Amino acid sequence: FTAMTVVALVALPTISGASGTVVLSVVVPVGLTVFVAYGLNHPTRAAEVVCAALRWLRQRAGIERLDAVIERAPEAVMGFFGVLAGLISRRPLALAGAMLAMAAARFCQLAALPLLLAAQGYRMTAGPTMIGLVLLWVGASISPAPSGEGVAQALVASIFGPLAAPQAAAAAALVWRASVYYPIFLVSGLLFARLVRGQARTETVTLPKEGTERSE
Repeated sequence: FTAMTVVALVALPTISGASGTVVLSVVVPVGLTVFVAYGLNHPTRAAEVVCAALRWLRQRAGIERLDAVIERAPEAVMGFFGVLAGLISRRPLALAGAMLAMAAARFCQLAALPLLLAAQGYRMTAGPTMIGLVLLWVGASISPAPSGEGVAQALVASIFGPLAAPQAAAAAALVWRASVYYPIFLVSGLLFARLVRGQARTETVTLPKEGTERSE
């Protein structure tokens, strides 16, 4: 995701009509990535920055529930960076492999949308399509709903509707979600059930040794 946003950030100045919102949607993920890198080296200061941001939000928005979040934030932030540092130091290849697998999965998911629109007879130009995909993925990623459920479909219709046609974008959104999102839950559910069953079968039962008495 970060690599995609960096590439988009470099390409945006060459694309006419890129609005400030589009640029911001690329800059924010890159900025968060830089903050994570900073927090790995200075976790205490990163926790202070997060607490300061939460206090500012509490003061501006007047959300009283943030008081409990602010109280637990330092421990949560320190724990996050501790786990991440452990992954980098102990399992760097596993972390790199997971990131590559995730990047490949996201690329394939995003590439399906232009293909679905092309299948309906709409030719998509590279620049607007790339900007639209960046906006779509950023919006779905920061949505409170799991995987941007509901939000992603609305973004597809609103972003790609003007590029193709509203009805084509709506149809592509439904087929896109049905083909790249819901099958993950079906397949992973079956695999998880198989994993649980396999663990149950491999559990060993400790039997009493020969010569020892058994109680009724």
